[in-house]
Amino acid sequence: MNIYNVNKTNQIIYQNLFRLSPSNHQKYKIITATEDDFANHINWQHELDEMIRLIGAEGRIIIKCGHSLTHNMFSVKNYLGRRFGIEVKIEEETPLWAQKMYNKEKWSKDDYYTTTTFYIKRKNLIIYQDKSWTFAILTRGDKVEEVEKFCASVRNLDKKFEHQILIHGPKNPRYDKYQVDYVPNIEHYQKDQYSKICNKKNEIIDVAKNQNLLICHDRYYLDKNFLSGFEEYGYDFDFLSIDIRYEEKSTWFPSYVKMSNFTHSFKWNKERFCFKKPDFPKNNALDNIFINGGLMIFKRDVVKQIRFNECHFHYQIEDVEISKEFAKYHIPARVNLLSRAFTSSNISNTVGKDLSYQEDYICAGGTITKRKKKNLYKRLRRILFKGIYNIISNKKLINFLEKGIF
Repeated sequence: MNIYNVNKTNQIIYQNLFRLSPSNHQKYKIITATEDDFANHINWQHELDEMIRLIGAEGRIIIKCGHSLTHNMFSVKNYLGRRFGIEVKIEEETPLWAQKMYNKEKWSKDDYYTTTTFYIKRKNLIIYQDKSWTFAILTRGDKVEEVEKFCASVRNLDKKFEHQILIHGPKNPRYDKYQVDYVPNIEHYQKDQYSKICNKKNEIIDVAKNQNLLICHDRYYLDKNFLSGFEEYGYDFDFLSIDIRYEEKSTWFPSYVKMSNFTHSFKWNKERFCFKKPDFPKNNALDNIFINGGLMIFKRDVVKQIRFNECHFHYQIEDVEISKEFAKYHIPARVNLLSRAFTSSNISNTVGKDLSYQEDYICAGGTITKRKKKNLYKRLRRILFKGIYNIISNKKLINFLEKGIF
């Protein structure tokens, strides 16, 4: 019987942000995490997400879990029991402390663990084996060269025209050679006073032909490693981002971003962190993650049920909102750093603001942001001025100095 053992040495490995090789996906009947306390696993939700992907149509996950400040077995049950796309039931549970309390027996710290066997049945498994793509781009029609660059980057990887290019925007004969499709009946957007970005993205979702759906704005294009990177990463995913770089500088663009707090995440100016592979710290919790809305990747049949919130207009953090919705269904945002795209650093024609402002994001283990530096300088000035004030206001010190000097 195929068994995968999650222990301290191979804990759904850090270096690939808790992603195992696709050769392990949909392969195992039993996944065990019983050699150490699962309550001590910092990124336990990402580990559970990957454990589910190791199972085929059905299988079992066995977990030993105590209590920590962040989670316990009740948290694990909530995650699996409410998880989108699976059916779960408990086959066996051995909470020694509960048994001993019930029998009025003495129990120790070693008994304070619950070991539970979850039977997992995955729904609609076929969509996680599908490798067909719809590459969709939103445009108002004023950035023809950028759209053509995107289409060319797709067809350079797809010489046989096997994947769909879908444009939400005006038709243009310059795109014909790339065999593109258009989202129909969009003329009304030209007269609309609101920038209904979520409506447009939902229309793309509804007409996309293929299961793997990339939706981006008209400032992105794919690198040559995009499809090969997904072959290496695997197609068992629901919602993710990729490695995105600024076109001119080849520096990291904040595509996979950590907010300081999801509870108040609809407020502006929250501290944010973007993760990059070389500096990813093992002790950094991957909670409160959202995917930058400039380029997002979904399984079409999954996002069809979750959808974008059409109450949000352009530049009203629809990316944070939908990331929160996926998290609510216990689907954590993931990132594939093996596939890359590029973005222009100037989007003034789109939202009237230069993308360089996003360089203030923190990359894990990387440079302090301008905003952080500014706050640090403020604190240092405050300490300095407070020290000077205390010296000036100290009469004994002043009298001593006056006597000593004069």
